[in-house]
Amino acid sequence: SKIEIRMGKKIQPASLIECPTVRGLSALVERSKGQNSLLRLRPGAGGPSVFFIHDIDGEVLLYRNLAMRLSARHPVYALRPHGDEDMPILHTRLSEMADHYVTQIRDVQPVGPYILAGLCAGGELAFEVACRLQAQGQQIATLALFESVHANAEPRPKLLSQRRMAKLKQEL
Repeated sequence: SKIEIRMGKKIQPASLIECPTVRGLSALVERSKGQNSLLRLRPGAGGPSVFFIHDIDGEVLLYRNLAMRLSARHPVYALRPHGDEDMPILHTRLSEMADHYVTQIRDVQPVGPYILAGLCAGGELAFEVACRLQAQGQQIATLALFESVHANAEPRPKLLSQRRMAKLKQEL
């Protein structure tokens, strides 16, 4: 927040992982281009990479604790929205995001098997990314969806409030 107040430059909290030093933050503030979507949360020792996709707000720091608890052989990455200082999310369609994330993922790991995960809307994005990778002939080893609902899913009935439940019991 001090960088934003003093220099008029807004940085995402996840940038502190990418640039944990004053020198790194300084270089980040000086850059004029948009942020890279791919953020390495933790290096690994030769296993397939794990890719977490941001939630509806574009946040990826929520995956940091989980990333640190996964097997040390897996490099762990987070995909955040492609954006810049003026507009934190430049893509306006899930299909655009998924296409962009496939490119970012394949730049790091050209061939599968892939391990993908996402929370909330990130789960739907992870599903779309998995479909695109499979269409390219790639293998998906794991697809983990956390608290995700597919747009075409059947709506669940709403829970009855205690007051409505009591009224129904009286009527019966």
